[in-house]
Amino acid sequence: MRVNIYDEHSGQVMEAFVEPSDKVDDLFILAAAEFSIQPDLFKLRLAKEVLDPSKHIHETSVADNCLLEVCRDANAPAAPAASSSMQRQGSTSSSRTRGFTRRDSWQENLRDFLKAGVSPEELMQQVAAETGISPEAAALAAQGGSPSSRSSGGPHIYAPSTQAEVQRRLREMTQLRNIDRNYEMAMELTPEAFARVVMLYINVKVNGAEMSAFVDTGAQMTILSERAARKAGLDELIDRRFQGVAIGVGSAPIVGRIHLAELEVGGITLLCSFTVMRDAEIDLIFGLDMLLKHECSLDFKNHVMCVANTVVPFLTESELPLRAHGVLAGRV
Repeated sequence: MRVNIYDEHSGQVMEAFVEPSDKVDDLFILAAAEFSIQPDLFKLRLAKEVLDPSKHIHETSVADNCLLEVCRDANAPAAPAASSSMQRQGSTSSSRTRGFTRRDSWQENLRDFLKAGVSPEELMQQVAAETGISPEAAALAAQGGSPSSRSSGGPHIYAPSTQAEVQRRLREMTQLRNIDRNYEMAMELTPEAFARVVMLYINVKVNGAEMSAFVDTGAQMTILSERAARKAGLDELIDRRFQGVAIGVGSAPIVGRIHLAELEVGGITLLCSFTVMRDAEIDLIFGLDMLLKHECSLDFKNHVMCVANTVVPFLTESELPLRAHGVLAGRV
C-alpha cells in the first residue's frame, strides 16, 4: 500500500510503499531519513490517532493512500530546506515526493545507524566521500531511486551503477559497526575469551615410564604415540592387525593396538588399552574411552581430575612439556 507522510515544518510530502504486515516503526524510519530527524523526536498522526511504533500497520487505521502527519517534538531541529535538484519539477508547492520500496537493505542498514545516533546527513556524507558522488546522489541511490523515479525535466544526478555501490557500502559500514560493537561488548563482558586456553595435562606413568598425558574428552580413543610406546617398552606388544587411519582434524596412520598395559595416575594403577599412532606429537592422549571406564571426573573450578577418589592436579602452563607448547602454538 502507498502511504503519504507530510511534514508541516518543511512543507514536504513523501510516499512510502509498505505492507499491512510491516511495523509502524518502518514508517518512522522512512520519515526520519526523508525529513532528516531522529525517530525518537517526532510522532506520526493519522487524524486524531497517534501511531504506536510497536504495532503492525494492519492494527492501526492506516489505509492505502492515506495521509500521515509528522508531529515534531519541541526540541526537534528544523528540517533543512529541500535542494532544488531534489524537488519535484512542475509542482506549485514546495513538497517533495520519493518512492521507497518495502524492506530494502538500505532501510535495515539505515535503521542501525539512526539508532546508533548517526544522522542521515552524516551517513550520506561518509558514503559520498567514499564513492565519489554528491551526498544528494548518495541519498537517492541509497533509497533505491532510479532516473525514472524522478521527473523527466532535469539531469540525472547519479550513474546507474551508483545505487548498487552505495547500498553495498552501506551494508559494509553496517557490518563493520556491528562487528566493532560486538567486539567491544565481548572485551567488557568476557575478556577471558581473548586469553589463550591452557590445555589439560597430567603427569602419568605408562608401564613405569614417566610422561605427560593430554586429557581430551573430545578424543574417542586413548592414544599412545609410537615413540612413547618404545619409551615404555611396549612396542613388542603392538597388535598390528589393528592398523588403520585416524580421521579428525586431519588424519594420521594407526600403527596398531596395545590391548592391556598399566597406567599410573596419582599413585593409582589403572589397566588401560591404547591405540598406537605414528607421528603423533603428543605422547599420550587420555581419551573418552578410558575416562568413562575409570569413572574420571573433571573439576574445572579447582583445576583437578578425580579418579578412584584420588585428586590429580592439572599441570600449569610452566609445567607443560615442550611438545605441548608446540601444540598450543598451532604447530600440530
